[in-house]
Amino acid sequence: MTKAAHIDVTRTADIRAVLGASGTGKSHYIKAELAKARRAAVWDLEDEYDLPAVTLAQLPHALAGKSAKVRVIGSADEKIRAQQFDLFCRICLATGNLL
Repeated sequence: MTKAAHIDVTRTADIRAVLGASGTGKSHYIKAELAKARRAAVWDLEDEYDLPAVTLAQLPHALAGKSAKVRVIGSADEKIRAQQFDLFCRICLATGNLL
């Protein structure tokens, strides 16, 4: 029998979805928030954020420092990208203290 993973539900999260029509300032808002953050991980599908790009294998190490801002660019294949995004979210949750 597989043991269930423990998730600390006492931690709080600041999760934001930035939605809007083209040209409404979504990217501008996100870039302004990133400029203020000490630590951030960005799922960058459009290759538009000027942050160091890392692979999912590199992500835990890249986020280990007190000041780290990185991005991950997902696969063009939708099925692979969905699996990658799931892993990205799990790594970010385990890391904690990220924008």
